[in-house]
Amino acid sequence: MVRCFRKHLGMSSPSPQRFDVCIVGGGPAGSIAALRLTLLGHRVCLIERSVFPRRQVGESLTRGIRPVLDSLNLSQLVLHGALSPRICHVLWSRPHSDTLTANQKQGWLLVDRGKFDTLLLRAAASAGVCVLQPATVRGASRGSGGWQITVVGGDHSWPIEAAYLVDSTGRAGFLHTKREIVSPRTIAICGYLWRQSGGHDILVEALPDCWCWGAPVPGGQFSAMVFLDADRIAAVRRERLLEFWRSRLAGAELFAGVSQWPLVGPLLARDATSYFAVEPMTAAFARVGEANYALDPLSSTGVEKAAQSGTVAATAIHTILEQPSRMDLCLRFYRDRQQETILAHRAWASEFYGRVARYAEMPFWRARSKLPSLAKPRTSPAPAPTNFALETLLRLSDSNRLVQEPCIVNDQICLRAAVTHPNLNRPVAFVHDVELWPLLEMATTSTDVDSLIDLWSAHVPREKAYQIVQWLLDRRLLEAI
Repeated sequence: MVRCFRKHLGMSSPSPQRFDVCIVGGGPAGSIAALRLTLLGHRVCLIERSVFPRRQVGESLTRGIRPVLDSLNLSQLVLHGALSPRICHVLWSRPHSDTLTANQKQGWLLVDRGKFDTLLLRAAASAGVCVLQPATVRGASRGSGGWQITVVGGDHSWPIEAAYLVDSTGRAGFLHTKREIVSPRTIAICGYLWRQSGGHDILVEALPDCWCWGAPVPGGQFSAMVFLDADRIAAVRRERLLEFWRSRLAGAELFAGVSQWPLVGPLLARDATSYFAVEPMTAAFARVGEANYALDPLSSTGVEKAAQSGTVAATAIHTILEQPSRMDLCLRFYRDRQQETILAHRAWASEFYGRVARYAEMPFWRARSKLPSLAKPRTSPAPAPTNFALETLLRLSDSNRLVQEPCIVNDQICLRAAVTHPNLNRPVAFVHDVELWPLLEMATTSTDVDSLIDLWSAHVPREKAYQIVQWLLDRRLLEAI
């Protein structure tokens, strides 16, 4: 997809065209941020250097991406043709394979990323985003009137201006920033094979010095990746890379039959190290997707988190442009969401790597299972469902505390009353889309469940009141007397 520069920008002269937001990079995070901002009423320009469709690794989509796509009416458009594998074979914590039902456990979908990214970008353009592709940014500087950006396409260049700038260029990064590395340096060797009989399931396996992931992708191919220490692959000469990659697959029980399938195109070596940008957002620019942070690929949530960061960034940018007095609130909100994701994912990944007891003393696994903590995490036990009768007497926990927390309300970042408790990972302002603190203020004295639900039913549907009571009991914010 190539958009005409002169026709779209109306540039018969060197006068710059003005936009509210300029986004550099047309991957999932950039396209979703651009679409969301346009729907919120802003004039948006998106600059993408590559011609789509392009080969892009990261075909696995977890179920967390569905709410983002649904909110933009994109699910049917971009997930058409996605594969929904039934089985995931995992040889990880034990020396024999576990067989999981993939969609019951994770809701996995597998897409052609070239097509997926193209459809997202096309949806943004159809909504009114000015897409400049293929094009690059030659220079960007910020003055009192905003950003002055020089865009180059072919033999021509054009100036544009924007009040706000977004970096969505992935690991390469468009705006220089300091990054904090939060995992051992990891390289993924990625290859595509022509799928033969039996290549219809997801495969995951731990080996002494690496781990392997494989899955069918649209177009009759099978994606196979080997993840290992960066210094390990540095010692492999380029001409031996294919042999090295196939030898790792051949040495894996689940991948032995896959390892000799015909290769499609060249191997790709990709950085898979986890990190986060020290400065994710300012009053004038933001980083989304992997320009903001990158997670361990073990979770397969890269595209999901990129999409989520695009929507969150769009909301924060919209608020900054519409309500400049809330700028600090928006920066805090965006930074908190970044750190919340990084801390939770790092703890999860370390624990999951630690399950591979049979290789626990091997350097690859030891380095990943014993990561030092970035910050003291809150200890939050998983909620245990609480059975209760309608006549059960309840009281509010003495550990409940009121704080003011930035939240998304009506497409903007606002301060709302929220409750904290030792069993919560973060302050909570809404439960089941209902503001929580006003309900808690009504329950100032002990009461039975039925009376509390009756009280709250004057303000929310009775079924929702019942669900909120259950949620509070599970987390001990409400206690049975």
